[in-house]
Amino acid sequence: MRTYTLPKINRDGRTCDPTEIIRQIGKMNLFAISGGVWGGLTKDDRTIGVWLPVSRGRMVEVSLDFDDTYRVRCVRRVMRGSQRNQGIIETEVVGVYCDQVGEVAYQASCWRNSPHSAPGDTKPTFGIPTP
Repeated sequence: MRTYTLPKINRDGRTCDPTEIIRQIGKMNLFAISGGVWGGLTKDDRTIGVWLPVSRGRMVEVSLDFDDTYRVRCVRRVMRGSQRNQGIIETEVVGVYCDQVGEVAYQASCWRNSPHSAPGDTKPTFGIPTP
């Protein structure tokens, strides 16, 4: 795992083993998303998930929720201005089961080329219809 200063956003989740999340995402998805780079998400000295750097200050965060499903977020770090190092949650999918987490994380990393995005739309949709 790598140490990295994460953007400041509210994170919550259940304590988990980050290597288990990486195993469920899959090696090929991991390399496609971040080139194999990942780190643990922590809150109050508890590991609650993993982060995968994508590009241009963006990352995919996967955390374990209390109902035993995953929350996948596309987070962008503000690089300039008064809110520097703050995180903006661009899109989030909740209730993701372990057999779907690899595909949803991959779709989150491809936020710009999502098949469900309108032309010129910069808001990611993960390729999954949200309620």
